[in-house]
Amino acid sequence: MFVKRWKKRSILKHIERLLERPPYPIRPGAISTIGIIYDYNLPKEFISRLEGLGFRMNQIKTIGLLPDDIPPHNSWDVFYHASDFGWNGQHNNPALKAFSEENFDLLIAYFKEPKWPLTMATALSKANFKLGLIPSMESSFDLIIDVKIQQLDLLILELKKYLSQLNKLPNGRY
Repeated sequence: MFVKRWKKRSILKHIERLLERPPYPIRPGAISTIGIIYDYNLPKEFISRLEGLGFRMNQIKTIGLLPDDIPPHNSWDVFYHASDFGWNGQHNNPALKAFSEENFDLLIAYFKEPKWPLTMATALSKANFKLGLIPSMESSFDLIIDVKIQQLDLLILELKKYLSQLNKLPNGRY
């Protein structure tokens, strides 16, 4: 028990160090790749709504956090567990490593409850522009949209508004 608390403390310190590093400069131009980090259940209509904004399915990659008591699914979706992280935030999940090394134009942290494995995956990402839903985690994101997870219509409307103001929507639409 005591060792688990030490391990969690070392991981949280590593998250703080990752968040203190200078942000990547925002690249000009439209968004061509999107990464989504979510907590176990991502509504499929969220991805279809993103397609309604002009993004294609092959431009969107997702990774989800599974609870430790649920085994990985045999599906196309990519998942990781909190137990994949070791001391100082080192992880041994090849899917998480590939996801965090990808230079996404937009990373959407689609979770409302701040769990350390989700925060760690967000901090590890080399995404150019990070969008989140939790106002208390302002150091983790470039843009925060404070809506509930269930308010999918409002989230897509706000996302469309901000991305069009930043000239980031594909094909200059909207």
